[in-house]
Amino acid sequence: MLSPPPRESIELVQGPSMPLDSQAAFHENMPVSQHESTTNVPLDRWDMPRTTSKSDSTTHESLLGHPKRQPPPRPFWERLGKSGLFILVIGTILLFGSVGNLLFLWIGAERASRNVDPGPLWRTIAFSGWITRTITISSAAMRAVITMQAAAVTSMISALFLESANTELLHLPLLSITRAVRLSPVSLLLPYILGRKGPFKATYSLIILLSSVLVVVSQFVSTILLSDFASIHIAGPENSTSIYFADPVFSVVDSVLFSNRNNLFGNAPSAFWRFAEYREDPENEENQATSGYADTGVTIRAAIPWAEESSRLRLMRYSGTARMWYARVLCVSPSLSNVILKTINNTIPKTPSTITGNFIIDHAHPNLIRSGRNDGNSFFNCSLHLDNGVVICPTTTSGYNIKLHSPFTSENKGLATLSFMVFKVNIGKIYEESPSEYKDWAFLRHGPWTTAVHPSDHEMFSASECFTTISSINANVTMSGAPAASEPTMHWPLDPSKIGYDSGFPDTSEIRRQLGVTREKRELSSRGLLALDPNGALSEIVSYLQSAGLGGIISTSQTLGLGRGVNWQSKNDIARSQYVAAHDVHTAIFLDILKTTNNPAYAIQALSTTLYQMQYFEESYRWIYNHSASYVMSQEISIPVQKTGLLVVAGIFAVHIVVVGTTAAIFLRRTRATLLGNVWQSVAQVISDKTTDILWRADSMTDKEVKEELSGTAYNPKIKAAGVIRRRQNGRNEFGSLAD
Repeated sequence: MLSPPPRESIELVQGPSMPLDSQAAFHENMPVSQHESTTNVPLDRWDMPRTTSKSDSTTHESLLGHPKRQPPPRPFWERLGKSGLFILVIGTILLFGSVGNLLFLWIGAERASRNVDPGPLWRTIAFSGWITRTITISSAAMRAVITMQAAAVTSMISALFLESANTELLHLPLLSITRAVRLSPVSLLLPYILGRKGPFKATYSLIILLSSVLVVVSQFVSTILLSDFASIHIAGPENSTSIYFADPVFSVVDSVLFSNRNNLFGNAPSAFWRFAEYREDPENEENQATSGYADTGVTIRAAIPWAEESSRLRLMRYSGTARMWYARVLCVSPSLSNVILKTINNTIPKTPSTITGNFIIDHAHPNLIRSGRNDGNSFFNCSLHLDNGVVICPTTTSGYNIKLHSPFTSENKGLATLSFMVFKVNIGKIYEESPSEYKDWAFLRHGPWTTAVHPSDHEMFSASECFTTISSINANVTMSGAPAASEPTMHWPLDPSKIGYDSGFPDTSEIRRQLGVTREKRELSSRGLLALDPNGALSEIVSYLQSAGLGGIISTSQTLGLGRGVNWQSKNDIARSQYVAAHDVHTAIFLDILKTTNNPAYAIQALSTTLYQMQYFEESYRWIYNHSASYVMSQEISIPVQKTGLLVVAGIFAVHIVVVGTTAAIFLRRTRATLLGNVWQSVAQVISDKTTDILWRADSMTDKEVKEELSGTAYNPKIKAAGVIRRRQNGRNEFGSLAD
C-alpha cells in the first residue's frame, strides 16, 4: 500500500491562507493613526519620531495597534539577568579564589624550597599528593568561569553593537541571537565584525578579539602552570622515634679502641660522613699569620646518628641525643733548643730516625691558661722514618699546666688539653754525607711555625705546638639545615705515577670544603653540613671535658707519620713500635690542608674529625642504646620552583577581569533596550517596518542568498543602519534606520 505524498503546508489556523505577497499582508494605503504627525522630525536614537513613509506608520498600526507607553527603566540586575549577574559576581569570586589558591601554593613552595616552614595546611596538601590535583581543580574552575563570562561578554557586546554602533540589517539576526543566547565570542569573530570602522565598533571588536583569545588560552592554564614544576627535596613531616647509637661509656677512650687505634690511622675511612657544626670565628683571624699562633676558634661538632648515607643526606632537622665533641685546636710557635736529629746509619741516603729537643711556650695567648712555673722547659722525642712529610708526636709540659680557654667556662678555668708537636719535615737528600747526628741549627719563627735552618740555608723542618681537647660525649642537641646532595669523596688520578702530595694529587677539594679548610669561607649549606645548636648541653660538655680522661684518637706514646718514603729497615723494634704510618687518604688530606692554608690547627682539626667519625660509624654494630628524638627528613616532591607559568596565568586573569569589568560598565551605560537572556525580546526587536520584507522572503533562503538580496539591485531599500532604536510614534524598541 502506497503512503500518501507529503503535504506542502499545514494549516495551523482555520480560515483563509495568508498570501505570500508581502504587499498583500502589509498594504501601503492602510489608515494612519490619528496621533501620528506627517512631518519629518530629526531622529533621536532613544526617542525616534515617526518615519517619513506613510506606509511605515500604517504597517505599525495594523500590526501593533496604538503606541505603547515608555516602560520604566530597569535596574541593572534585571538588565543583566539573574543568570548573567550570577555568572559575573559568583564567577569573579571563584576566579579570585582560584588565583588566590595558586598564589598560596606558589608562595608555600617558595618558602619550602628555602627551608622555611610553609605552614601545616600547605604541608598537608603537599605530602598527601594534592598539589597537582589542587592546581588541576583551580585551572578547571578558571577555564569554566572565563568561558561563561566570555559568553556573557559576547551577549553584552552584541547588545552594544545593536544599540550604539549603527548595526546594519545584514548583521541583525546573528547579533540578536548572541544577545539572547550566550555563545562563545569566537562566534562573532567574522570579517564584517572585525572589519567595521568607527570608534565604538573598533572598541567592541577589540573586546571580542581579546575575549576569544582568552577563551582559547584559558584551555591551557593547567599546562602553563605545570611548566613551573620540578622535583626537589623539601622538609617532610616531623617524626618522633627512638634513635639507636653507642652508649657514652663506649667512647674513644675505650680499651678496645686503644688496642685497635692503629687501624684508624692505617685504614682509609669508608666515607666522609656528614656532620653538624657550631663555630665562632677566632679573634684576630686575619692577623694569625704574623701573631705567632693559629686558632680554629670555638668549634663544636656532632655526628649524625644514622648509619645509612641516604638518611644523613636527607636529614633537615634533629632534636635529641647525639655524639658531640669540642673540636677547637690552637697551635703556637714554640721556642726550640737542644734539638738533635739522628739518622739511620745503614741507609743510603741516610734517613732521619728520631728528633729530640726542648721547647718553651713563651707566647702570652689569651686562650691558653697556664698554671705553675712560667719558665718550664718541656721535652719532645719523636720518631721520623721519613724524609719528606709530616709527623705528629705527643709532648708533655714540664713545671706548668696549660689549659684551653672556653667561652663556656669561667674566666680562670679552662679545658684540660692534650698537647703534641707537628713537624713539617723537608730534609730530602741533604744527609748523604752528613753525620749520624746533627744539632747545629738556626731557628726562625713565623706565624704558628718555628723553622730549623741548615747552615746551607736549607729549611730542614718546621715545628708547631698544638693544643686540643680530645674527648666526646653524648648530649642533647638540635641540628638543622638543608639536605645535602652527597657526601664528599676523594678523587684519585687515573695515572698512579702522578700521585704526589706536593703536586696536589689526589684531589681532596671536596673533603676540605666539607671540613671548612679552604682558602675562602663557605656557608654550612654549601659545605653540606647542618647547623648545630648545643642548647643546654654546653655546661654538660664543659663539665665532662674538665673531668674526663684524655687520649684515644691521638696517641700519647706514638708518633703519627703522614708522608711518603717511610723506611722500616730500622733494627730498633722499640723505635718501630713508636711510629705509626697513616693511610694515604689521611696523608693526602692533611698535607693538602697545610699546602693550601699553612695552618696546622685546621689540619689537626680535620684529621681528628675524620678519626672521630671513623671510630663512631665503623663501630655502628654496637649501637644498641636508644634515645628519644624527633627529626625531619627531606622528601623529593614535585612543586613549583619558578614563577613564569604563574605570571602568565595571572596576566590572563588580569586581562580577563579588565575586559569583563569594562564591558559590563559600557553595557550598563550605553544600552536601554536590552534585557540579557530574553529570547522573545530579541525576536520581537527584529520585527520592524525595515525588516518585514526581507524576513518574509528569507524563510527559504541561505545567508549568502540573503546577503546577495540585500546588496543587489533587485532589493535595495537604501537603509542607513541605526540599529535597535525606540520609536516615538509607537513606543517599540525595534530595528530602525536613518533616512538618506
